[in-house]
Amino acid sequence: MLSRMFRILCVALVAVATMVVGSALPAGAAPGQDALQARANRYLAEFPGSVQTSPTTIRIPGGELRLGTGETRAPKPCSFDWLCLWAYDSNDSVAYYYCGTYALPNWVGNGALENNQSTGTISRFKNSSQQTLWTSTAYDFLPSVNWTPVWYVTPC
Repeated sequence: MLSRMFRILCVALVAVATMVVGSALPAGAAPGQDALQARANRYLAEFPGSVQTSPTTIRIPGGELRLGTGETRAPKPCSFDWLCLWAYDSNDSVAYYYCGTYALPNWVGNGALENNQSTGTISRFKNSSQQTLWTSTAYDFLPSVNWTPVWYVTPC
């Protein structure tokens, strides 16, 4: 319970920091662009070591995060050798290529996953104590996943 409150507090602090600092967009940016950049700023703060490489793409440790645009709430293509996760509420996606254990901060709500890595590669999805909640063995596609209890991902 305390760690959940800590996560909520962190999100609130990031939101306040984003409002205080503002976005990196020009003054004439459209409201949709402002909202998109605000989401990007939140992810940049939540994923240490991340770098925004385009308005909708952020390189994160182990892979990349893509900000969803438009109304389509469906998984996007997942390249071979990647583990791809989607959050339906935001239409954002995360794709991991490199092995390791990576934090998945504030990835909440429902979504999907596609484990399109080499056949037999096992991905692990872990809680806040880094205990494995479930695994996915490539090739695998799960159209309905609850991301709220998942705090860490080990692609391979």
